[in-house]
Amino acid sequence: MSGNQDDTTTAPVYCSHHSHLFAEITKKHPNLTTEELEKEFKTKVEGPYATKLFEEYGAFNHISRDQVDAFKAFVADELMWTRYIYDKPEIGLTLQQGTKLVTKFRARIAELKEEHAAEKKKLQSEHRAVYEAFYKGACADYSSQIKELSAENERLKEENAEVKRLKQDLLDEREEQFDKFEVLLGAKMDLEKDVKRKEDRIKDLEDEVAQLKKHKGLAEESARGLEYIAELKNGNKRLDEDIKISTTKLVGRST
Repeated sequence: MSGNQDDTTTAPVYCSHHSHLFAEITKKHPNLTTEELEKEFKTKVEGPYATKLFEEYGAFNHISRDQVDAFKAFVADELMWTRYIYDKPEIGLTLQQGTKLVTKFRARIAELKEEHAAEKKKLQSEHRAVYEAFYKGACADYSSQIKELSAENERLKEENAEVKRLKQDLLDEREEQFDKFEVLLGAKMDLEKDVKRKEDRIKDLEDEVAQLKKHKGLAEESARGLEYIAELKNGNKRLDEDIKISTTKLVGRST
């Protein structure tokens, strides 16, 4: 391209916005002819639009108003080269073919989008049907499992209550046995004390018996002594009688 491309201040602004606008116009109007595209392009870029563009971006980029004319000249030079290129037969043919291809491709893209939307809708419908079937089956299965688990839970609760009752019965029985054990232990201790008292009494009685046996021996010995004394007395009596008889006899002889 020619013109003011060496102007480093205006070139970046022009390239950044002019190219963007050209691309946007081409996208919105793909079937425009060269003349129509040039006219549309001039309408959008030249004149008041260029002034407004520089007013908006000039303050930020410190672009002076004197550069607006240079910018317009730059656009005019750009359009001149664009017009020159578009006038070439081979370029025009290529553009026409490109336009047809673009139209064809866009139509095909629209068809593909429709097919994609239909397929997506179909898949969504199938997915929903499968999901609903699975969901219903899963819900039924889950409902059955919940009922079974609820019944199992109730059974476990009953068993737990029975276990608690048995445990309480065992505790009560243990408490009762413990009370009985305390009573028996007290009775045992009383019996042991009684046995000890009786054992002491038996020992005392044994001592008394020993004393009595000792006394009995003395009594028996005394009894034998008394019997012997009685025998001696009887003997003495007989002797006295014999003496008396003898004396009498002696007295009788002496007289």
